[in-house]
Amino acid sequence: MTTTRKLTVLSGLLLSILIANSAPALDPGDLPKLSNLSFGWVSMSGVDPTQDMITQFAPNMVVMKDAGYKTGGEAVFGGFEFGDFHVNGNFQSAITSVGPGLVRICHYGYSSNMAQMPNVPGIPIQTTGDAIEVSYAQRIDKTVIGVTLLPVDAATVNATIPVPVGGGAFVNMPTSGTLKENFGARVGAIQEISDKWKIGTDFSYQADSSSVTIGAFPATKNKYQTWVGTAGTSYKLNKRTKVYYSWQKLKAVGGNLKSASNTTKINEFYGVSQQIGDKVTVSANYLTGSPNAIVSWQSPIGIFTASYTHHALLNAKSFLGTGHSLYCGLAIGM
Repeated sequence: MTTTRKLTVLSGLLLSILIANSAPALDPGDLPKLSNLSFGWVSMSGVDPTQDMITQFAPNMVVMKDAGYKTGGEAVFGGFEFGDFHVNGNFQSAITSVGPGLVRICHYGYSSNMAQMPNVPGIPIQTTGDAIEVSYAQRIDKTVIGVTLLPVDAATVNATIPVPVGGGAFVNMPTSGTLKENFGARVGAIQEISDKWKIGTDFSYQADSSSVTIGAFPATKNKYQTWVGTAGTSYKLNKRTKVYYSWQKLKAVGGNLKSASNTTKINEFYGVSQQIGDKVTVSANYLTGSPNAIVSWQSPIGIFTASYTHHALLNAKSFLGTGHSLYCGLAIGM
C-alpha cells in the first residue's frame, strides 16, 4: 500500500490559477472563496488519478483492500511558508471494508497566522477552513469506481483592508467573511489496461455561498460554482519504476469571479517514482513550475511519507512571493 500523497504540490494550486487569470477582478468579497479554493477540499483532490493511494481520489483507496488490509487510516500534517505568512494544514482519514467495497471518512483542515502576504503590503490576512468528505469505492473486474459526497466545507477570513474615503485618504476597515458549501460531489474511475498500464479520470463539482462584511457596510453575499475534471495515466517501466502523467481543467465562477467567466485553466502534472529496496520509494514531480520530491518509507508501524515543494505556488508569486512547503504523514493498515 503506497501513500505518496502530494499535498505540498497541490494545495493552493487553484488559488494560483485564479490569481493568474482574474487578478484585475479580485475583490474582498471573494476572499473566503479564494481561501477555500487554495487550501480546501477541491485543492486537496490532486491531479494524479491513477496513483496507488488510500487518500486523494475515491477510486484509489481500493489499493488498501487489494493489499490485503480491511481497515486503515492516515494522518498528514505540514504547511506553507511565505515570509511572515504561514499556513498550517492537516488531514485525517479512516477507512474500512464494507461489503464488496470500501468506505472512507476524511477531515481536511487548515489555518494561517494573521500576517501580510509578502507582495501585498498593508493588508494583513488570517484564514481557516474545515471540510468533511464521505467516499465509497469498489472494484468491478479491472475497473475501479468511486463516489464522494461533501457534507461540510467551510472557510473563514479575517483581514484589515484600506478603504478610500475621498481626497486620497484611506481608512483601515476590519473585514470578515465566511464561506459555506451547499453541495459538493466527486465521481471517478480507474481502468487497468494491463498489469503495467492504468488510465483514470475524475470529475468534481461544488456549489457554495459566502458572506463578507467590511467595517459597518452591509454584508456582500456571493454564490460560486467550481468544476474540476482530471484525466491521467501511469505506466510501470519495470517492477520498481513507474512514470505518470495527468491533465486537469478547472473552471470557477461566481461573485466577482464571474467578470472573468473564462476563469479556466489547464494544468499538467508528471513525474517518476522509484522503489529502492523493499521499503523505500522516492518520487520526483513537476507541476506549474514547482518541483516536488517525496520519500516514502514502510516503517514497522506504517508507511511514513515526507513531501517537500520548492517555489510552491509559483503562479501566485505576485501575491505570495517565493516560498516552500513541507508535509509529513503516516498511513497504517490492518
